Amino acid sequence: MSETLNSDSVDLGNSGFSFTDNAVELVNDLIDSLVINAAVDLDFAFGLDLNPMFDSSATSILDRIPDPFIQLNQFDVSGLIGVNEWSSSLNFNGLEFSITEAKALLSINATLSSSEPIVITTPSELTGLVQPTSGNDGIVFQASLMVDFPVFLMFEGVGFGARIKDDDLLDAVIPQPTVAPDALIKVAKIRALADTLKNSTAFLADFEFLSEEIPVVKTTVNELIAGTDRTMADLFDITVWANDLEGTPTDDTSDATDMIAISELLTEMRAALSSVMKPNLSANELPEVPDLTNFQYTNSGNCVGNDKAISIDI
Repeated sequence: MSETLNSDSVDLGNSGFSFTDNAVELVNDLIDSLVINAAVDLDFAFGLDLNPMFDSSATSILDRIPDPFIQLNQFDVSGLIGVNEWSSSLNFNGLEFSITEAKALLSINATLSSSEPIVITTPSELTGLVQPTSGNDGIVFQASLMVDFPVFLMFEGVGFGARIKDDDLLDAVIPQPTVAPDALIKVAKIRALADTLKNSTAFLADFEFLSEEIPVVKTTVNELIAGTDRTMADLFDITVWANDLEGTPTDDTSDATDMIAISELLTEMRAALSSVMKPNLSANELPEVPDLTNFQYTNSGNCVGNDKAISIDI
C-alpha cells in the first residue's frame, strides 16, 4: 500500500528544518508500512424444517408452514491490521529523531466454541450466537495487540533511545509494556571497525612459533586454537560477516545509510560469530595416556661394581 503526500514546506526561521516536509515524509513512511490481512473460512447451509407440514395437531394452515433454519458448520475468521517495520526520521540541525522498524499489529480471531454444527432457527438464537450466554455455544472472539516501538535520538551516526515492547497490550487491564534502553549505530561504522580489527591483528599470521608443532599434542598453536588451515589472525577477521550485515535504511533514498540496533547487533554476532571464533578440533587428537600404575622393570644382566643400569618402561 503506497500513497505519496505533497505539500509546500514551511521553514522555521533559518534552522533549515521544514516541519511540513518532515511530517509528509513521516506519514508517507507510515502509509508504506501499513499491513492488512484477512482470512475467512465459512461453511453453512440454509434449509427448511418440513415437520410442521405433517403435524396433525396443527389447527391453522399457518402452523403447517415449514420453519427455515441455518446450520453453521464452520466459522473461522482471522485478520491482521497495523504497522509493520515502520522506519522514519525527523532531522533538525544535525540532530535526528529516528523510528526504526516499529511494529503495532492488531490480530483478531473469531471461531465457533463448538466442534459440532450449530443450528439457528430463531432471530434470538442468531443474536445469541454473537453474544453467547453461559452454557451456550456461539462465536468466540479473541484479539491481541503486539507493540514493538524503538525510538532513538541520533547524532553523528550513533543513536541512543529505548525499545518499548509488549507482546500483547490487551492481555491486562492496565498494560505494562517493557521499556529497554538501546542504541543505534551505522552499519558502515561496524564494517570500518571490522577492517581496523583485521588490519591491526594481521601480524599474528607472521609469528612462526604459532605454526610450529607442539610436542606431545603434535599440532600447532594455530591449528589448536584457530582450526585447520587457519591462523590466529583469522580469529579476528570478521570482515565477511560485517559486509553481509544488513540494517534499516534511515529513509527511502538510494544513498540511505543503514542503521542497526545494538540489541539486534549482539544477536547477529552471537549467531554468526560462533562458527568463526570456535575452532574445529575434531582432527586434533592427544596421544593415549599410559597407565601409570603399571611399571615394567628389566635388567639385561648382573650389575658388576659401579656399573649399574636400570630400564623402566611405562
